[in-house]
Amino acid sequence: MSIALDPNRSKSKAVKIEIDVEGKETEWGKIVWSLICSVFGISIYYLLPLSLLTFNLALLINIFFWILIGLLVGFILLSLNVQYLFERFIVYTVFYITGSATRSLILKNLAAHRIKNRRTSIMYSLSMAFIIFIWMATRVS
Repeated sequence: MSIALDPNRSKSKAVKIEIDVEGKETEWGKIVWSLICSVFGISIYYLLPLSLLTFNLALLINIFFWILIGLLVGFILLSLNVQYLFERFIVYTVFYITGSATRSLILKNLAAHRIKNRRTSIMYSLSMAFIIFIWMATRVS
């Protein structure tokens, strides 16, 4: 057997290390994201009843559009959180007959490329969601 395919050769996993120097780093990404979500929620809470009371259909349609975009982002974030479970499920169902060494090698490969796979899955999810959204919008109108 080749050394590269030996399942007992390496047990290392991909590790990402972040160094925080005495907690002085401000997490601007989280702050900006929370502000965007707060403005989104407040605008729905205020503008949705306003558009219904004033019969402003253009504002109502825009609000529903942004709610759909928010649902899309939420489902993409949910898929990112359960991606690991799906990977393991698919590996164990597809490679059920093969040996545990093959499954172990595939799972180690997926773990080593997790960050790159996450970016790819985000781009794939966004592009597929956009295509489906545009296709449904053209079918409805």
